[in-house]
Amino acid sequence: MSAAAQAALGKADELRKAGNDFFSQSQYEKAMERYTQALGTIEGSSTEETALATKCLNNRAACACQLQQYRAAIADCTKVLVRAPRDVKALMRRGFAYESIEKYTEAIGDMRAVVAVEPSPQASAACIRLEKFARQQASLQAADAAAAAKSKGKAAEGKAAPAQPTPAKPAAPQPPPTTTPSATPSAASAPAKSAAKQPEAKPSETKVGDSEAAAQAAKAKERGTAALKRGEYKAAAEAYRECTKLCPADHAHFSNLSLALLKFGQPTHAATAARRCTELAPEFAKGHFRLGQALRAQGEPAGAVVALEEALTLAQRSGGKEATEVVKELAVCKAEASKAAAAASKASTSTKAGASSAEAPKGSAAKSLVSPVVQEVATEGASAPPTGTAAKAAPKKVDLEHAKAMARRAAEIAAAKPSAAKPSAAGSTAPPTKPAPPQPTAAKVGGGASSGGPRPSLSAFERALNAAWRGGKGSPAEVRTALSLVPTSASEMVSFVGEGLTEELFSGLLLGTQLAEEPPAVAASRLCHLTAVRRFEMCSMFVGAKEKAAAKAVLTAAAEAGPAQRDELVKAASKYGVKL
Repeated sequence: MSAAAQAALGKADELRKAGNDFFSQSQYEKAMERYTQALGTIEGSSTEETALATKCLNNRAACACQLQQYRAAIADCTKVLVRAPRDVKALMRRGFAYESIEKYTEAIGDMRAVVAVEPSPQASAACIRLEKFARQQASLQAADAAAAAKSKGKAAEGKAAPAQPTPAKPAAPQPPPTTTPSATPSAASAPAKSAAKQPEAKPSETKVGDSEAAAQAAKAKERGTAALKRGEYKAAAEAYRECTKLCPADHAHFSNLSLALLKFGQPTHAATAARRCTELAPEFAKGHFRLGQALRAQGEPAGAVVALEEALTLAQRSGGKEATEVVKELAVCKAEASKAAAAASKASTSTKAGASSAEAPKGSAAKSLVSPVVQEVATEGASAPPTGTAAKAAPKKVDLEHAKAMARRAAEIAAAKPSAAKPSAAGSTAPPTKPAPPQPTAAKVGGGASSGGPRPSLSAFERALNAAWRGGKGSPAEVRTALSLVPTSASEMVSFVGEGLTEELFSGLLLGTQLAEEPPAVAASRLCHLTAVRRFEMCSMFVGAKEKAAAKAVLTAAAEAGPAQRDELVKAASKYGVKL
């Protein structure tokens, strides 16, 4: 290697280390710039230069994942894998990015490659999770394809109809075609003519169902818009949420939901809705604009700038009216981002001065808590970065929290796999490991999760609860046994559920707790712990009257049984939207 190439390599490595410093401070945009500059500085393709380029590409991919730029992350990881097909970091990060854009088949391929190269519980658990997602996605796609085929067949029949004899009038008023599907068993021996009529009725029914959903969504949208104008933002969010359920492929409904959630004071959920909007319609400028607004409200001006710049580009390209509004918002976000960067730079200087002696152990401890997307970025040949700043800044990044939750849940699934049969086998016969103590307090819940044996995964608990619940027909004892698998403290509950709280699970926990006939303090304590879980606000916002009634009944019973805990219970009740 020539002296000039050696000097260029040294400069590139310095830029990489500077990028690592920015990464440790959660300044991902600046870190990406440094990694890009380092890649541009490398001149040749020697072994050392290739190794350094691989590090920079991997680290830049990690930054892209943090900024939700998943396609950019996939591109960088693919470049690494062209040079080194068995690079575990690139495989893991690309698999994570594929999962984030719902390309589950590609994600499974990468995770299986990781298992083949360097087996780990996390990669194995990811394979199991991704296979489940892939099956669900394939099922939905098959249903959509079947509906489209039926609709196409119906359209073809409609075109062919005029060529048939003119008794079109008798065919129209004829009620029998609508009733024939329900009468098919008794008409099994009917002639071929009646058998041919049955498929004719089914496509029309499917088509009517789709049109009814669209009509209901239109009505819900009207309610949401009216509520928004009145300043009733929660009602607006509920109406727009109904729209997204009825027409989940319509990006405009997610844009409206994002606006309502933002005005209701839920910027995190507003950002989630906006991201879904941009996934459904990447060229829809308003979706990126909504995302920028939500990120700014979350205190992420740098991320907001990226989203708003994309919105401006799209708006100018299409001649959209919102370009002027985007320009104003973008100017404000850029100013806020500059201030935040200056403050972070000043804080990092003082933090580095006081934390240099404890960098290495803290770095290694923090590294074990995060997913492969962010592992080992700042430790490739350099000392571990200070974690004091990173620990404070990281929670602001929504994607990092998601990665942590995925890592925790994957580890739990892997740990519970060998003994997963035990809880389910004992579910119908064994009582909770620790029955309710004589005087339970609000700090303890359920029984068996932490008092004996490994805790099952969240998905295993959901299966146990569904099996015990049986659509509301299960016995209190069976449901109580299933609920005994829930952790016994708020912190453990948060770790156990992670980001896996869905509306269905939320509903099951509330209704199951009411049915289980546990001591009032035990049941209420579970509901109190549940309020600390991520996505609680989103799920509680959209639950039905039954679930709210169940929460009120459980909390009221506990307040009557133990007046000393009333303040805590009243506070929890307000989070569920009920009054004691």
